[in-house]
Amino acid sequence: MNTFRKDRTANWNVALGRNFRVAGERSLDVRGEFINFFNTPPQFDKPGVQLALATFGKITNTVNKGRQVQFTLKLNFRSALPKPGD
Repeated sequence: MNTFRKDRTANWNVALGRNFRVAGERSLDVRGEFINFFNTPPQFDKPGVQLALATFGKITNTVNKGRQVQFTLKLNFRSALPKPGD
């Protein structure tokens, strides 16, 4: 029976994006991705369970990292958007 327990991991991941028509059939995709959006405090990994090791009962890691942000710009030469007035 495993007597060591830990709480669940709770991260909120969010992605927002928008498409803009630039000129002619060109469009620009803008996207932002946020991993661990609310920057929840570190959630600790389970403690070491092997009795023979020096790490027994010690928590040596976290299961989540701090907030990570990624932005993307993509220029499309053939727009998938409908033309105005269509």
